[in-house]
Amino acid sequence: MKIFILFQRVILILCVFSCLGQEEDDFLIKSRQNSNKVFDFVKQKENNKPYARILLSISDSLYIVVSDKNSSYTERIIEFKNSSNKIKLCSKKTIEKPNELLHDGFKWDNYQQEFISFNSEFYKDGYEVATGSKTYFVMVDENNNKRGEAILSVIVKPNPIDSKLYGLLTSRLVNFQKCSEEM
Repeated sequence: MKIFILFQRVILILCVFSCLGQEEDDFLIKSRQNSNKVFDFVKQKENNKPYARILLSISDSLYIVVSDKNSSYTERIIEFKNSSNKIKLCSKKTIEKPNELLHDGFKWDNYQQEFISFNSEFYKDGYEVATGSKTYFVMVDENNNKRGEAILSVIVKPNPIDSKLYGLLTSRLVNFQKCSEEM
């Protein structure tokens, strides 16, 4: 009888971890699909120019995309309604160069090559803090190669993304009031 109870508990634990892994996989698939739609939207607004871009989303509904142009950066906050597949540009801002924080944010070598989540090697020793909604982060170069792809939470420590850049992007989204008409 004790062996049967032990067996049931092992099966239950395996099922729980399997479900958590599946939930993360589903979120990743959805995040990639939605971010591709948002990237396409931004590319269209930028006349399909091949710029490097950084994207961060919170809960796959509010996005910030920063494009590295020749003499400036362009920051866009975008709302994506998954249920209706509608994308709305909420704000657009030009940030003049030089900007050390964004300059460092676009350094390809600052990012992990592999995908990072709380189940990845990066967090094998655990984490101090992880709270808030799920976030999706990725940097793409001019050829759409991805780097630094991660599913995290709004507040996370340690953070595989530069903490100052991540803090800037998340605070811009968290403090964003409301999306008005499309620009």
